[in-house]
Amino acid sequence: PECPQDKPMELSPSSPPVVTPLAPPPPPLTPPSPSPSLSPPAPLSIAPHSTTTAAFTFPTFTERYFACRQIEYMNVFVHKNGIFLISLHPSHPLCQNPSSIKHIVWTVGGFDRTKMQLKGKKKKGGLMVRPSSVVCEVHTTSGEVVALRANVRGKLIEVNSLLEGTPTLVGSQPHMRGFLAIVLGFKTEQERILGLPPVSLSPPDNEKEGDQLSKRAAKRN
Repeated sequence: PECPQDKPMELSPSSPPVVTPLAPPPPPLTPPSPSPSLSPPAPLSIAPHSTTTAAFTFPTFTERYFACRQIEYMNVFVHKNGIFLISLHPSHPLCQNPSSIKHIVWTVGGFDRTKMQLKGKKKKGGLMVRPSSVVCEVHTTSGEVVALRANVRGKLIEVNSLLEGTPTLVGSQPHMRGFLAIVLGFKTEQERILGLPPVSLSPPDNEKEGDQLSKRAAKRN
């Protein structure tokens, strides 16, 4: 028998290769048409800047967080943490003529209010005061001595050291740098003061300086 390997291999005829025709070249680019002539834009009319700005009145730190009450010719600012900020009311005679203030004496009854040394949260070392207690004495250029009283019951923990160098602040800026003292009041005293009619304050001349002093007073507890 014949071996299959001895037979010649029959090859199938190969099909001719398919040639894809090339795409025609793109048409030549046409130059852009000239744009129509445009007229120059009209100049913008800008109004000159106005130098006048609108006045905004923002509440100060004292107005936001303190309740003000008037007792005779004095103002008492009450904070919710029991702090009393004592100052003159604008109707006080010293506020009408601040230039007449010569100097302020803090030593009353043999005790210098500027030498207090406080200790602890309860401010041990402070001076207990009553509404009739004299906080300081103001000496005027005419020789008159005006005693300023606390008008509240509590513990005197700080006096305004700025008044030693500039005593006229007590009359010119009573609600700011010219405050007299800070008193740590009792809860019953706080309720008594808040029971008085509220006092509306006039806008201060320098709110930023007044806020810094009021914030320092509010932190004392």
